[in-house]
Amino acid sequence: IFVSMLIPTEGGGLVDSMIESFVPLIQELFGGKNHIGAINWGGTGERIIIWQWVFERMKGKLLFGNGFTTDFAYRYFYEGHYYTKQSIEVQWLYILFQKGLWGLVGYIVYQIDAIVRPFLMMKKENSVSFSFVFLVMTCGYFISLFSCAGLEDVQFFYLFFALFEAYERTRINHA
Repeated sequence: IFVSMLIPTEGGGLVDSMIESFVPLIQELFGGKNHIGAINWGGTGERIIIWQWVFERMKGKLLFGNGFTTDFAYRYFYEGHYYTKQSIEVQWLYILFQKGLWGLVGYIVYQIDAIVRPFLMMKKENSVSFSFVFLVMTCGYFISLFSCAGLEDVQFFYLFFALFEAYERTRINHA
């Protein structure tokens, strides 16, 4: 697969296409030609500006958030049209919006626990085990939650975490 990515094609190849996808992102970050108060839809300008939009909606509610059932909606004007952004793709930002700093701190403590416990369990085991697999998956998953994850995947992680809990209790009871 890697070698086939390097083979040039008529349109420039897969690698060229991937690089072109990141050019608008870099321009957005460093104030390039597309950074004139507009959202760069080709890059991740929407992901960058969503932090600003969420904090605008958090005024006076930073400690406890907007509520568990409050949906995010931000109306903006772009190129002659009104749009409404209705999703927050960054899990930490989503939790901050709904549950405030109080809920976000609790979630971060949970994430730290979900990394530390399998690491400690893995140190007791001499081979590649479920603890190792869970730790690797957890680290990757938490990175994706911070960057661009879909929120519907969280329920799967909770099920996987429950499996780790059962595995950990079984190992402790048999030790």
